[in-house]
Amino acid sequence: MNGIRWLVFILTMLLSSMCMAYQVNPMFQLMEVVGSQSQSSYQISNDSPTAVLLEIRAYKVEFDADSQEALTPADEDFLILPPQMRIEAGGNQRFRIRYLGSNQINQTAVYRVIFEQIKTTEIETETSQVKFMFNFSTIAFVSPTECEPILKSSLKDDTLEVMNTGNCVLDLNKARFELSNAYSKTHLKWPQFQAVDTSEYLLPGRPKLVKIPEKYQEFDSVESTLNK
Repeated sequence: MNGIRWLVFILTMLLSSMCMAYQVNPMFQLMEVVGSQSQSSYQISNDSPTAVLLEIRAYKVEFDADSQEALTPADEDFLILPPQMRIEAGGNQRFRIRYLGSNQINQTAVYRVIFEQIKTTEIETETSQVKFMFNFSTIAFVSPTECEPILKSSLKDDTLEVMNTGNCVLDLNKARFELSNAYSKTHLKWPQFQAVDTSEYLLPGRPKLVKIPEKYQEFDSVESTLNK
């Protein structure tokens, strides 16, 4: 019983800490290699009852044959100001980010910009309660100035396959799908597919498969369009 009570205590503290953690916005950045779109910002809100010390790190994302991520440190590709900051309880802070990497890229590059909470002496000396460190991982898509997403789609049995054959990241929220058969047709937007993979962005050359909701499985053909 003591073990169960200890587990309940730990879970309660974890959930309590999660409710009071700091927040990062936005979680996705759409950037370009040069010009006004090469810079953006993050807004951090510290909703916890204590101050937090954050450090921001950038990592280049590559994918292997199994679509698993491999991260490579890429702090030199971005200017992040400030790179480290203490945010008081209830406070807000804006972090500015600017891309400084190569402008000779052929298609959208993917980075993770990670906000890492750092332990401080103040936190380490507080032994009366359990402390949890929180890291927020955000995505920055960096695209060439001349790029275009191209949406292709197909139906096979009860599965929709979407593919981006362009060289620019594609926002699936801008897509519209016309499902049809010999007797009728209907129009759907991406959220209506209720995909388990909730990612709204499709990278160049990377297919995505989603199961068609049962009430639409009577259709055997699909055409897709992309709003600009």
